[in-house]
Amino acid sequence: MRDVCLLHGVRLGSTRLPRKLLEPIDAEGDHRIIDVGLKFLNQIGRLTQSTPVLVISETDGELVKIADQHGIKYLLTDEFSGRAATWTEAFAGIDRRLLELGYDWVVDCNFICHPFMSVELARSIVMRAQTMSEPYCVTRLRRGIVWNKDGYCIHGL
Repeated sequence: MRDVCLLHGVRLGSTRLPRKLLEPIDAEGDHRIIDVGLKFLNQIGRLTQSTPVLVISETDGELVKIADQHGIKYLLTDEFSGRAATWTEAFAGIDRRLLELGYDWVVDCNFICHPFMSVELARSIVMRAQTMSEPYCVTRLRRGIVWNKDGYCIHGL
């Protein structure tokens, strides 16, 4: 079995809804999107024997504390990455660092933004990525499509 990293970039600097990850999702304000998403990410990691890893801007210290509370590993990027408009800018240099950490496969899972998808669907996405011929996959919740880092579809419609 491959050593798989479930990569997810998180930031508070969203242009459409800043700090959305910290917003409560219930009437009492007890549950935040980030907490539900990280619990889900940890669950999928356990089920698939994968390691969740967050990519966090060095300016988002609040997210670092939350990752620590949930026992999730993270890689820090510079301030520019936290404000980046594109995936390439936001994840600049991360691929090299992930290789240094020894992961065989990386799945950019985006599960925190979709914490209400079924556990079975998320598990099947990660397990399918285990069989991919390319070591770096980006998944999207569009009919189970899996893309490589260059934007080419490698599984799905």
